[in-house]
Amino acid sequence: MKLVALTHLLLLLVLGHCGYARVERMVPGDPYTVGYSARGMLIDGRPRILTAATIHYPRSTPAMWDSLMQKAKRGGINTIDTYVFWNMHEHTKGQYDFATDRANLPLFLETAKRHGLFVVLRIGPYVCAEWNYGGFPHWLRHEKDIVFRTWNEPFLREMKRFVQKTVEVTRGFLPEHGGPLIAMQIENEYGDKEWRMGEDGHKYARWCGEVAGSFNLTVPWIMCRQYSDVDHVIPTQNDFYCDQYLADFHRKHPDMPDMWTEMWPGWFQRWGEAAPHRPIEDIAYAVAKWYAYGGTYVAYYMYQGGTNFGRTSGPFIMTSYNYDGFIDEYGLENWPKYLHLADLHNHLIDAEHILTASNVPVPERLGKNANAHVYGDDDEYESVSAVFRGQPYDLHRWSVTLVRKDKGSKPRHPASFEPLPASLLRLDEMHVRSVALPNKMAYHSETPLEQIELTHDTSDYLWYRTEITIPKQTPETLSTLTSATHMWAWRMAGHDTLATFTIDIPAHVLTAAPDSAPLTLLSQTMGMAHNQYNMEAYTRGLLGAVSVCGIDVTRNGWAMQPTLEGVKEDPPVPDHPSRYAIDLGSMTKGHVWVNSHHLGRYWTRRAPEKRDHRPCQVCDYGGWFWPDNVCRQKCGEISQQYYHLPPGYLDMDKSMLYVLEEVSGDPEKIAIVRRVSESPERHAPEAPEAAHGLAYYATWLAALLAASWALCRVYSLAVRRRGYQPIADQ
Repeated sequence: MKLVALTHLLLLLVLGHCGYARVERMVPGDPYTVGYSARGMLIDGRPRILTAATIHYPRSTPAMWDSLMQKAKRGGINTIDTYVFWNMHEHTKGQYDFATDRANLPLFLETAKRHGLFVVLRIGPYVCAEWNYGGFPHWLRHEKDIVFRTWNEPFLREMKRFVQKTVEVTRGFLPEHGGPLIAMQIENEYGDKEWRMGEDGHKYARWCGEVAGSFNLTVPWIMCRQYSDVDHVIPTQNDFYCDQYLADFHRKHPDMPDMWTEMWPGWFQRWGEAAPHRPIEDIAYAVAKWYAYGGTYVAYYMYQGGTNFGRTSGPFIMTSYNYDGFIDEYGLENWPKYLHLADLHNHLIDAEHILTASNVPVPERLGKNANAHVYGDDDEYESVSAVFRGQPYDLHRWSVTLVRKDKGSKPRHPASFEPLPASLLRLDEMHVRSVALPNKMAYHSETPLEQIELTHDTSDYLWYRTEITIPKQTPETLSTLTSATHMWAWRMAGHDTLATFTIDIPAHVLTAAPDSAPLTLLSQTMGMAHNQYNMEAYTRGLLGAVSVCGIDVTRNGWAMQPTLEGVKEDPPVPDHPSRYAIDLGSMTKGHVWVNSHHLGRYWTRRAPEKRDHRPCQVCDYGGWFWPDNVCRQKCGEISQQYYHLPPGYLDMDKSMLYVLEEVSGDPEKIAIVRRVSESPERHAPEAPEAAHGLAYYATWLAALLAASWALCRVYSLAVRRRGYQPIADQ
C-alpha cells in the first residue's frame, strides 16, 4: 500500500489517501498514555496524525465554547491548542481566578473532553498573542530588580509560581485521569530573544526545561521557536511555511516528532489597516507539504480568532481578532476555507496508519521543482500514467490525488451583517450630557509621572494638570510635548513608538485667559507592548520636557488622576441562539460595554484606499505569502465597524448598552445588527444552537454614556421592547 504526496513549486497537487477504512480516532475519556517518537505523538503507544485548532478561551465566551469545538471537530480537527493568559488569572498578585466567565480554564478543558478533542496547553506564561503586555500581569513590572524573560531571580520566582499553579489547576485533565491534555508548553518563541540576552538567555532557556521536567508529568513539554538545545522539551516551529525546517530538525532530533505549533492561516489587524487574507490554496499547499516532508502535527493559529474583549489587545491591535481563520469571531464558519481544509484533514487522518508507520521517505524527483513523497511499502503495487499540464505522473493503486484545477480562489461565501427590522425597535428617549474635568487629583509631583505606574493598567486614561503663566505677547502659540504617540493617537501615525509632537493652542484662548490658568492634558494608552524586549521597562504618558510658548513647564508642579475605569461587570445572562453586533460606524473612537461587560475599544478609522495600498491590488497565492505584501481586503473601508455582542452577555428582555465616545459621533445611528452566513449547498444545515431554535429580537434599554471632555459628548438613549418575533437562526 502506498500514499504519494506530489509537490510542485507552490502548487498543491496532492494529497491522496488509501482505500482502507478510516482508523477510528482515539478520544479522551478512559485513562490512556501519551509519549512521542520520530513519527508522531504516541497515544497508548500508537503514533497519531494531529490537526489542531487554536482557540483562545478568553477571546470567546463560555456560551460559545461548545459550538466552537463542535465545528472544529466537524472540520477534521482532533486537537485544541490554547495559551494560558497569566493576566487573566492573576490580575492581583496572589489572587487567582480560574473560574469566572472567560477565565474558566477548567470548563474550557472539560468542554474539549466532552467533544473528544485532545488539548495542547501552552502555559508560557509569556504568550505574545497580540495580547495586552504579552499576558504578563501589570504588577509584575513593579517587582524589585526584575528583568523579564532572562536569568533573573525575581522573574524566575514569579514565573515558576504561576506555572506551578496552572499545573495544579489542570492536573485533573491529564491522560491518567482520562483528560484531554497531551502536551504542555513552557515559554514562547524564545529562540530569537535568547541570543540577544547572551549567557543569561542561555541559562534561562535551560532553566525552563529543568522546571518543566521537575513536574514529572505524564505528558511531554514543548518550546516553540526554540533554537538551542534544552532538556525535557520538544522544540517546535512557528511560521507561514515550515517544511523547510524539517531536514535540519530530523538531523538534530532524530527521536522527536515534527510539530508545527503555529501555522498562520491569516494575520492580525491593526486599526486603520485593510483586512488580511490568506488564500486557501496556499494554506492547503503549506500544510500538505509539511506532512509530505514528515510532519505529524499542525496547529492553526488562529482557527477561530475571537474578540479582544475589554482592554486585552496589544498596542493598536483591533478589538476584532478575526485573523481570517476558519471560524469567525462570531462562531460562523468561514466558507470555503473551513470546508476546503476539512477535506485535507480527513484525507490525512484516513491515511494516518500509513503516514506514521513509515520512515520519512527521500523525495523522488519528478522534474524541475517537482517531487513525490512515497509513504508505505510496495505491496499490491499497480499504477496508471497520467499527464497534468504536460507533466506525467504515476498514480498508484487505491490512491486519491487532489489536483488544483485553475488559478484563483474558490467562490467565497462570506458572513455578513443584516439590520434588525425597524418594527422590532423603538427609540424612547435620548439624553446628552458632558463630564466635567476632574476637580480633585490623586497624585502630585514636581514633574509628570509615568502613566502605567499610576493607573496600574486599569484604565487607558490619565489626566495631567499644571498651572501655567500666560505670556503677555501671544502670537499663534503652541505647546511642545515629549510623549508616547498613544496620547492623542488619532492625530498621530498610529505606531507604538515614542515621539515628540505639538498641540496648537489658538491665540484667542490665551488672550482671553487670566495671567495664570490650569493646563490640563489627557494621556491615553491603547494596549501595552506584547512583543518587545525589556518589557519591564515599558513606559507611557508624559515622559519628557513640556513647554508652553517656549517656556519650560516640566518642573512646574503637576497633579495627575486616572479616570474612566469603566463599570462594574454583571454576571453572565442566559444564552441566546443568534449572533449580534453593534454597528458603531456613526461614532469615532472610544469604549463600549453591554450589561457592564466591557466589549472593548472601538475606532472607526479607515484603511488606505486601494490605489494607495499595493497589497489590496494583488492576491496571487503562487509565491511566498506575507500579509504586508499581498491579499489585503476592504481597502478604503472602516477597519472595524461592527463589535461583537457575544452569547452570555445579553439579556434578551432588557439590556444596557454603554458607549464612551472620545471625540464626536451620532448616537442615533448606532444600530444592533445580526451576523448571518450563507452556507454552501454541500454543507448540511446544523442543528439549532438552542433547544427552541429561535432568535428572540430583544428590546434594548440602551444608555450611551460617553464621557465627555473638550471634544466629547455624552449620550443616553433608550430603546424599548416591541414584543418579540420568532425568527429562524442562520
